Amino acid sequence: MAAYLEGNAGLIERLIKDNKTYKEISDLLRQNFPEVRRGFSERNLRLFCAKHGIRKMNQTEMDPIVKDCVNKVSLSVKTEFTTSSSNKWTKTLYQDFLNRIANFSTTVLRVRPQEDRQA
Repeated sequence: MAAYLEGNAGLIERLIKDNKTYKEISDLLRQNFPEVRRGFSERNLRLFCAKHGIRKMNQTEMDPIVKDCVNKVSLSVKTEFTTSSSNKWTKTLYQDFLNRIANFSTTVLRVRPQEDRQA
């Protein structure tokens, strides 16, 4: 059991960094190793991650990624507005801009609500 976790430490770390929950990782490991009956519980994963210093991204690590995402979406929207016939920032266009930023960041960063995050 522990050998399976040790052998997949890199995978577990990538999944944690991708903001997967311990439940999602546990389910994935159980699917990939059906012969293992015990050892992939959420609790064991938490203990394994703590022992190996595996943790989710903190705010300092995420800030540059979020900034880059917002810059890319802002540039896209700016280009769209400067090439369009009307350069007015209407309420609808502004709301669309904010929605595009929110959609971009949630799909690229796979950001989860705070209650889903487990450290």
